[in-house]
Amino acid sequence: MDYFTILDLKREPFSNSPDPDFFYQSAQHTGCLQQLELAIRLRRGLNVVIGQVGTGKTTLCRELIRRFENETQLTPYLMLDPGMASESAFLSEVVALLTGQRPPEDGRDDRKKEAIKQFLFATGIEKKHTPVLIIDEGQKIAPACLEILREFLNYETNTHKLLQIVIFAQKEFDQVIAAHPNFSDRINLRIDLNPLGFRDTMAMIRYRIQASGGGTADRLFSLPALIAVYLATHGYPRQIIHLCHRILLTLIIQDRTRAGWRLVRSSARRASGHRAPRRWQWAGAGGALALITALVLTVGGWLQLFPITTGMGPAPNKPVAETAREAAPQAARTEKTRPANRPEPGTAIAALSPTKAFGSAMPMAASAAPSADAPVLDSPAKATPMPARLGRVTINPNDTLGGLITTIYGRFAPSHLQAIADANPHILDPDALNVGDIIHFPALPAEVRPFPVHVWWLELATRQRLDEALHTYKGLKQNRLATRLIPYWNPERGLVFSLVMAECFYGRQVAENALAQLALRDAPHARIITFGQDETVFFSDPFQAVAPLAAAHPDRR
Repeated sequence: MDYFTILDLKREPFSNSPDPDFFYQSAQHTGCLQQLELAIRLRRGLNVVIGQVGTGKTTLCRELIRRFENETQLTPYLMLDPGMASESAFLSEVVALLTGQRPPEDGRDDRKKEAIKQFLFATGIEKKHTPVLIIDEGQKIAPACLEILREFLNYETNTHKLLQIVIFAQKEFDQVIAAHPNFSDRINLRIDLNPLGFRDTMAMIRYRIQASGGGTADRLFSLPALIAVYLATHGYPRQIIHLCHRILLTLIIQDRTRAGWRLVRSSARRASGHRAPRRWQWAGAGGALALITALVLTVGGWLQLFPITTGMGPAPNKPVAETAREAAPQAARTEKTRPANRPEPGTAIAALSPTKAFGSAMPMAASAAPSADAPVLDSPAKATPMPARLGRVTINPNDTLGGLITTIYGRFAPSHLQAIADANPHILDPDALNVGDIIHFPALPAEVRPFPVHVWWLELATRQRLDEALHTYKGLKQNRLATRLIPYWNPERGLVFSLVMAECFYGRQVAENALAQLALRDAPHARIITFGQDETVFFSDPFQAVAPLAAAHPDRR
């Protein structure tokens, strides 16, 4: 019998195959995919992703291909092993991939290049189709083959490259790039993948077990076990998968139901392919375990990882309730330092001096070009008072309280949890939420940090009710559009929930090109907007994810 069946799992959670169904969307991997997808749709040419062995490059590659599998005007071509012995063999492989016909072994290289050129011009100009050459194990590419790829990038129109190239490679590819400046100058986007942090390591293990039908991961891994996995693997996804597979096998062999610190330690010693911590490292980590556990629970990091129960009684874990109780002193301390224009969580805001942050919008017509007559929401006839609450949400089976807080307010903080607890006295235990429970979310103004660089967003939709906004948000995510929810209020429009693409643009023309090229599924009223200065109060800081990048971009107004 398969081991995952013995453990009451529907499929193997820690397979070493790059299954996109088990792709854990960490912040860096999701950001990488978003940037690659946009660069490909804008037909920018060459993009490179570099990372150490086991950082998830191959799985990322497969997920990128899956995102394009239903496209009609874009086709990915995957080259698994680019380590051909000769330039001629590399050309033959590319011809076979693109055209579906392998050239004669003794064929001349110039004829192969001409066949590729004719294919790209016929596909990209006549059919307006975008071929994407995706190369895995890019560190194997010979220098002469790099020159061939550079030549492919010369096939272009006045506005875009005819062939899009994405290379996934190990760190030694950096030396190859440095030795070939003509090639490195052609790189449009270069992304580095790093190991996962402790929090993402836990989330990845939980996600894989849930995706395999195993419910909560706490049934199989204790908190000390999860910490031990991180210490043993240093956050490398492949090593995490190998070690967790061995741990589950050990559970079966020893007829146990849950892994703890010692079991992970012994499994790590026997596992091959990763660097297990030395004895003194294990001892030091064991001594710090209680402190780490307390810190993790205090900051509320666990909240986003615990699913809400489905009417079968309290969930088996209690970190949410503990976090709420621990957050009360912190909320009291925060209250003492809250600026004068910040309201108390959960209360009405009548005399608030609004945060000045929201500015003009450039509506987009059906042709995806700026137009002043694009549909917009009607403004109220009279100024509307700021609401005390954003709205209410009915809990669905896959909702988590931490996830809802992060989606609505842009981030999780203990003060958010405390404000929600104050606004929902009927909820006695946040860990015991059931499907159908109604949660009220208070209007908590965000501190919008000053941002000197002018940026633009693609607004996919606007809604005037929180539940409708969340429903639209989920639909856009299912349609593989990376979206953020930005709730805001101003006297003219009242309370508005804006759904924008997660990535912003540092030039208006770049935003216009993105909207023209990007197929915005389920977003018929998409338009370009920019956040400037007027009497608007934000409940999620739109610049939160943008601010760290601002210094690297000049103002392009």
